[in-house]
Amino acid sequence: MQNQIVIVPHPTEELLLIKLQKKLIRQFFTSDGLIFACQPLWIPSVFETVEAAKAEITQITLQNPEFDSDKNQIFCPVKIQSKNKADKLCDQTSTLPLVQFENATAPAAPMLKKEELFPLSLKIFRLGESSSPCNGLHELTAAVWKKLSR
Repeated sequence: MQNQIVIVPHPTEELLLIKLQKKLIRQFFTSDGLIFACQPLWIPSVFETVEAAKAEITQITLQNPEFDSDKNQIFCPVKIQSKNKADKLCDQTSTLPLVQFENATAPAAPMLKKEELFPLSLKIFRLGESSSPCNGLHELTAAVWKKLSR
């Protein structure tokens, strides 16, 4: 499997996201199925190297959670703004999976409430190469910290 460059929220924001996962699991729990928190809380990106991501990212914003009926999961849309080598601003989108439903009654889209936490701007985060040497195991290598200016 090819390595992918991922964005890892700072532990402060990661804790807020974990609390949100727990809230969503409590909100949608039923005894007829399985609902679990998605781990790790990494945001996939389209950058080819950690160095390119570190040099080009100018803003990361997590939006209010949405439900994806195809994947049967709740996720946060993520807007990643970057500057390319020609100083042109580029926007890309990604997703941050939060909660997965298996054999459970998934929520209807209107059941997801607007969360006060969002939009959430990530100002400090790690960038790294993600690999999965085997099912259920995730590794982060070549990690570097990035702090965006206010």
